Amino acid sequence: MEAGRREHELQILQLQKDQQMAAFTHQEEMCKASKQRGDEDKLLQEKLRAEREADKNSKDVVKELPKLADSDDLPVYLTRFRQVVVARGIDSQDWASLLVLFLTGSILSKWVELIQTCGTNDYELLHDMLLDRAGYSASDCAKLFLLPS
Repeated sequence: MEAGRREHELQILQLQKDQQMAAFTHQEEMCKASKQRGDEDKLLQEKLRAEREADKNSKDVVKELPKLADSDDLPVYLTRFRQVVVARGIDSQDWASLLVLFLTGSILSKWVELIQTCGTNDYELLHDMLLDRAGYSASDCAKLFLLPS
């Protein structure tokens, strides 16, 4: 009888130990999940901060650059646009959609047509194609920005 009682006590101790391990494992999993949520929250906060900063920078560009006028020289204007967006730290992936805010008239029509035709938002490609459609060759543009020797 004593042996049976001892066996029963050992089983109870083993059950208690198993319950403690299960509780410890559960707490450990909860801590990991909480840390992961915290890391995700930090990433989300950083993403939101970057988006707010990009939005602010875009608004600064809008304030700094006038709309393209018919009398403006397109290559010169596009060069100024590039200088401003680079200085403001705007991601080059956003340049094409930002530039459309400044274009007017036939140049705007050509830009939109290029985006629709090409199915791309690649600023460099659209930039070169726009200059070509507007009648500027690569050598014309190079001559505009060459410094006298």
